[in-house]
Amino acid sequence: MIHGSRNLVDQFVQLDPPRTLGANDSTAIYFRLPSEFAGLLAASLVGVPDALAAVAAQDIGLSIERGGEGDQRARWAVSSALVADLTGRADLITAIADLAPLLPGEGAVSEADEVGPDQFCALEIAHIGIAGTVTYLGIRLEYVTR
Repeated sequence: MIHGSRNLVDQFVQLDPPRTLGANDSTAIYFRLPSEFAGLLAASLVGVPDALAAVAAQDIGLSIERGGEGDQRARWAVSSALVADLTGRADLITAIADLAPLLPGEGAVSEADEVGPDQFCALEIAHIGIAGTVTYLGIRLEYVTR
């Protein structure tokens, strides 16, 4: 549980340039959680689907590797592909996927599994036979600071 007086931060980790993925393409987004990070409230992958991708049941595989300097590599992966419903979202900036399950906070299986300050993160995105393209703009993180 998040206690005391903390600041809420709404941060956008921008891809520069944005990355456009089609069928069977993949990419990675790299970011670091700040040293004042105290707890994740929400995280989402943000992109713009084209008209062919803006339909139900798009298969997108997501996994993340994270750890702090000197840590062993840790990997959390979605056990099956995310099935994104992008119906009606053609050419609109859209939260493509909820990333919070890949960045566990309080309530994680163990304290060692919790995402924490100064961790380096690599989010891997893989399109699995997706129709059309999605242009990924970045990641939106909402968190509190100490």
